[in-house]
Amino acid sequence: MKKRVTEIERYVIDAVRKRRLEIGVSQKELSMRINVDVAYVGHVESMNSIEKYNLNQLNEIAKALECRITDFFPDPFVDMDCIEEYNRLHPNKHRNTTRRKL
Repeated sequence: MKKRVTEIERYVIDAVRKRRLEIGVSQKELSMRINVDVAYVGHVESMNSIEKYNLNQLNEIAKALECRITDFFPDPFVDMDCIEEYNRLHPNKHRNTTRRKL
């Protein structure tokens, strides 16, 4: 199946999964704690789904997993050009993310 996540998305998903497993929270339980469909976290963690966490969900996940939202982000950043990677992975979506020539 075609890759659907950028390097930054993979990092965030892996960080949430790692924290979830550290404290023994199932995918279903986390889904219920953040008030989304019970299968949502499983879809996100599959990496092949179009589902991704948004900032609002990450805030709720941090509360549910008793950590800081910044724990889910790389420090200081991902080296890859994530906008270019996103546009390559999703050529028909969000073309407004394409950089304009100055």
